[in-house]
Amino acid sequence: MSRITAIKKKCLECGGTSKEVTICHLFECPLWKYRTGDNIKSQGYKERMQTGFENFKKEFDTLEKDCNINKKSFLKGKHINAREEEPEEVSPEDETREPSN
Repeated sequence: MSRITAIKKKCLECGGTSKEVTICHLFECPLWKYRTGDNIKSQGYKERMQTGFENFKKEFDTLEKDCNINKKSFLKGKHINAREEEPEEVSPEDETREPSN
């Protein structure tokens, strides 16, 4: 069994159905990025999620409303608050600067 097949199988065991695997919002899971069989940075993943957004609109809308999870979260692989703007990326220069008082 290939690695990706094993990951998909594990995700199906956890979620129960391919629909639940697609709408899974356990971003902290180390397998989450690979749950669909594509890496989240690939074009195949983006296309699959766009199809998922269309096919499971009701479910994604519920996640956005009840769990406050933005659809961008599924494309970025991290929780993005639906009611707030996406957090700004921290540049390497910002991380090395001393905080100003």
